[in-house]
Amino acid sequence: MAAVAAIVLAIVGAVLLTNYVRNADERALAGLESTDVLVVEEVIPEGTTAEAAEASVSLRKLPVSAVAPGALESLGDVAGQVTTAELQPGEVLLAARFADPASVADPTRVDPPEGYQEVTIQLEAQRVLGGTLKAGDRVGVIFSATIADNPNTDDFDETADVTSNVLDQVLVTRVAFTEQAVDENGQRLPQSLYVTFAVTTPEAERIVFGMEHASVWLTLQPEGPLVGTSEIVTPGVILQ
Repeated sequence: MAAVAAIVLAIVGAVLLTNYVRNADERALAGLESTDVLVVEEVIPEGTTAEAAEASVSLRKLPVSAVAPGALESLGDVAGQVTTAELQPGEVLLAARFADPASVADPTRVDPPEGYQEVTIQLEAQRVLGGTLKAGDRVGVIFSATIADNPNTDDFDETADVTSNVLDQVLVTRVAFTEQAVDENGQRLPQSLYVTFAVTTPEAERIVFGMEHASVWLTLQPEGPLVGTSEIVTPGVILQ
């Protein structure tokens, strides 16, 4: 009988404790004005859309005095927006944590047009406008090389030094500096840059050919028409 009584008392105690914990929030809110707000239940990565974040939040009742201005009751208020930082469990969801996707886009990166591929080359800073080139710029691509006789024209000798603007209005999608190296004497070497372009297949082939067989320079081009026309520059043209 004593054992049975002990078991019954244990069960009753567990039920009472569970009810106590369950009603703790209600007792804390007793006599206080409360409001419904969304609270983060699982980590929400930066850049998550409001629609995708819905599965990681829940609606809770909190005292008005404990809720910061801008607390959200519904994700409909920020529909189409994305989180501007990683959100942690227990955090009250605020409208200020969301923004238009365009306003939080990576300033060092632009997306290529549909159907275009990307290719990256490494150039010394003086060949990339002194390192001032940035994503979104449009550039001309100039090759300078010594080439063998061209069987399609009589304008070349057996070999010829030539320079020509081979591409115009090429979109730069990303620019990144390489880690600056030092020589055996500890002197810093000139820094170079990785430049990524959005290009068609023929343009990609030309750029790769230029990197393999020529010196490559980039020019910053305006949106409007260019002044002057391109030509193949040879020593003969220079001496004219």
